[in-house]
Amino acid sequence: MMPTMEERLTSMIVGMTKTIIPALHDADSLAREQAGLILGHLQVLRAQVDHSVRYEQLELRDTRNLAETLRANAEGGVATSIAATSLGEILDRTSDVRSPQDVRAVTEQLNAAVAALIHAASADGRAAFRQLYTQVTLRFAKARALSERAWFAGTGFEAHPGDMPSITTLMERLERNA
Repeated sequence: MMPTMEERLTSMIVGMTKTIIPALHDADSLAREQAGLILGHLQVLRAQVDHSVRYEQLELRDTRNLAETLRANAEGGVATSIAATSLGEILDRTSDVRSPQDVRAVTEQLNAAVAALIHAASADGRAAFRQLYTQVTLRFAKARALSERAWFAGTGFEAHPGDMPSITTLMERLERNA
């Protein structure tokens, strides 16, 4: 039977902790540091492996919701109108993506189109739309930042890791926001 991704990652973690890291010379601080970073990434990957595809799908869902809200409310001059139309075209042609690669690509396309709409509206958007996009994008960015902090809390760079939910709890919260 083929080993699972979790089993393979666990095997690499064991190899790093029991063989490779102990064999490094204490004086080689850079090698020890890099080995520690690799070990940390392997541990984070092991924690994320069962959730990564769904996490990216939920990220796309949230990005689409932001994009749809902005497209539906975009008001302004020619630049805003063109950017809103472009965003709408991306939303229309990417409504049914399935593969992880397509999910990532569409998320990137939507993020770029949202940024272009905000840039255009900052030049000729109506005041009410500028106020709306500020509120909506800040709310979106705050939620995304909290999700990403929790998603990567296992890297050890989070100032207060105990304040972050586990990946399982994070995923439950993201699913509830569907």
